[in-house]
Amino acid sequence: MNDNLLYFPYINIPKNNWTIKSLLYWDNVGIIVPPDFAENPNQFDKKTRDLLKTDLIQQIFPYDYTSKVKNFDNGFLKLINQTEFHLTERQEDFRNGKTSKIHVRKFGEEMLDKLVELKIAIRLPVDWQWYYVESRTARLIMLYLATVIGKSGDYTPATDKLKNLDLSINQNGIELRRNSLRQNILDDLIPYPIDPDLTELRRFKDKYHEELKSFRILIEQTTLTIESFNKKKIQEEFKLLKIAEINDKREKILSDLNQSRFGQITFGTIFGLIGAAVGFSQGNSPLGIFSLLNAVHSAFQGFDNSEILSRDYSYLALVDKKFKQ
Repeated sequence: MNDNLLYFPYINIPKNNWTIKSLLYWDNVGIIVPPDFAENPNQFDKKTRDLLKTDLIQQIFPYDYTSKVKNFDNGFLKLINQTEFHLTERQEDFRNGKTSKIHVRKFGEEMLDKLVELKIAIRLPVDWQWYYVESRTARLIMLYLATVIGKSGDYTPATDKLKNLDLSINQNGIELRRNSLRQNILDDLIPYPIDPDLTELRRFKDKYHEELKSFRILIEQTTLTIESFNKKKIQEEFKLLKIAEINDKREKILSDLNQSRFGQITFGTIFGLIGAAVGFSQGNSPLGIFSLLNAVHSAFQGFDNSEILSRDYSYLALVDKKFKQ
C-alpha cells in the first residue's frame, strides 16, 4: 500500500480543505518543484512556505526521478502523436491564448522545444525559465510527469480539482477514479472546514502515526471493495452503509475517550478536596493523607487508552477531538 501523495499540477499547494485532509490522511505529501525554488523559497506563496517549514509537505525535484526513466521524453511524445490528441484543435486554442506556464526545469528543453515545433508552446526570451503551453497539453504533461514520479518514487499522484486533468486521450483511469472515490469518502467523513495550527498538526501526526496507518488501511480496503462492484447503484449504497458504520464507530470511540479524560480530571479534583477536608477536620497528618490520596490518584492518572485507540477508525475520532470546530 502506498503511504505518500504527490500533488500536481501546480508548484504551490492549494489553499483549501483538500490540502489539510490530504495531510491528515497521507504519511507524506509531495509537491513537484524546480530546483531554483528550493534555492529561493520566497518564490513559494506563504501557505506553501509554512507547510514546508513544518515538514508537512516535501519538495520533489523531477530530475531525481525522470533521470532514472530511459525513455521519459519519447514516452510523452508517443502519447501526443496519437490521433486522439487532436493537434489542430490544440493549435487553435494556443493561438487564442489558452495557455499555462510550465517551468523548464521540470522537463528540460528538448521535450518543451518539441511542443514549440508543434506550435502549441512558446518560450519568451524575457522569461526564459518558463514555457507557455496550450492549457490542455500543459495539464497532460503534468499528469504524465506526476505519474512517472509516482511509479518511480512510490507516490500516489493526485490533484484537488478535475479541471486540472486532461482526460481527452484514452488513458488508464483506474487510479484517477480511485483517487476521486477515496476523496469522496474522506469528504463524507471529515465534512467540516479545518484550519489547524500547523505545528500542532505536525505533532498530532507524529503522535498518532500508528493510528493513521491503521485508518488508511481500512479506507483503502473500503475503496477497493466499492470499486469491485460493477453497478453504480450498488457502489453508492455500499458507500453510504460504510460511512454510517464508520461514523457510528467514531462516535462510540469519541464517547469513550471523553469519559476516560473526564474521569481522570474529576477523580483528581475530588480527592484533592477530600484529602484537605479530612486532614483538617480529624487532626490526621495532612502529609500522610496527601501521600495516600496522591498515590491512588496517580494510579488512575495512568489510565490506559490503548484499548480505545486500537479500535477501528480511532484515528478519525482523534481528528474530531483535536480539530473539529
